[in-house]
Amino acid sequence: MGKQRLKTLREDKRFRIASYVFHFFVFPCVINFCINQFFIDTNPGVGITMFASGYIFSYILALLINALLTAITTSSFATAVTFGAVAYVFSAAQDIKISMADNPVYLSDLHFFKSFGNTIGDVIAESSMGEIIAEMALQLVEYGVIITVFCLLSWLMRFRLKYLKGGIYVGAASLAVLLFFSLPVKPFTDFTLNVFFKYDERTSDYPTTSLKYYKRYGVISGMYGQATESRIYKPDDYDTDELDGILGAAADKADDSFTGNWGDVNIIMVFSESFWDINQTGEFAFSKELTGNFDRLSEIGQTFNMISPTFGGLSSNSEYEVFTGSNLAFYSPGFIPYTQMYTDPSYEGTPNFFDVLQD
Repeated sequence: MGKQRLKTLREDKRFRIASYVFHFFVFPCVINFCINQFFIDTNPGVGITMFASGYIFSYILALLINALLTAITTSSFATAVTFGAVAYVFSAAQDIKISMADNPVYLSDLHFFKSFGNTIGDVIAESSMGEIIAEMALQLVEYGVIITVFCLLSWLMRFRLKYLKGGIYVGAASLAVLLFFSLPVKPFTDFTLNVFFKYDERTSDYPTTSLKYYKRYGVISGMYGQATESRIYKPDDYDTDELDGILGAAADKADDSFTGNWGDVNIIMVFSESFWDINQTGEFAFSKELTGNFDRLSEIGQTFNMISPTFGGLSSNSEYEVFTGSNLAFYSPGFIPYTQMYTDPSYEGTPNFFDVLQD
């Protein structure tokens, strides 16, 4: 009798509608809540104003991911279990990374999986994993129970999508909106950042840490915002040929006639971002020398200038190329060496700044 009643209930139109509402709207809300609350509970010292618009966007992204997974699996229960498990493991991994590196998980951290067998495995092995897990044990139990309960509810209210009817429509619609949010098209990203992240309304004291950023806007939307706001677009007046000409002219004028022996030397490297030079700010006057020591050292020593003729070079990338001799053009777009790992054994013999000095 119990099975027959459940079958009759499941065939009821109102129950089916309730199942759709639960799966497509309630379950993503629960997952989004668990991810955000896990982060807040395990990082109580991060105090900052939370923006409702960011958390709404975080829920929208969770809803779209859930819908896309449903279109792929065609099963509401399979999607719930998959999404719930991924959210649970992700929350734990995020807290582990914060404990080890004081930074949350970034989208660009996907590159880390390439070196999981060696470097990441070594880092985890050398860390106090027992203590880290013990510190978040309460959250692991609490949110594990919540996700498990809602997965069981999903099993009771399960349904399947048919590809030719619901599956294609649901998948295409969710994928289209996700592409709208993720494509590197400036008008699209400007719209999203201004609507949900209040990008143009921020005051000058906005800059903050990544942990505060994630708490301000939510974890999922924080990952999106961190990746989107750090995206660099090609300037309208950027001309590769013009820069090649400038570099060619500089090379023609270069003085490479020194043939002596420098002996033991001290080397000072100064990164002058965006061709910035305090001496070139003619509209300002200073009552004393601001870079007097540097100017004197430049006059008595050998001075060399190096230009990186690219937009979006980023300080860390320029430093990395100078010190290692490895061109970042060979890596995936968005690779940032100071937050990712350079551990491939095939690169151990790459010429670098320190080898040259030692020779």
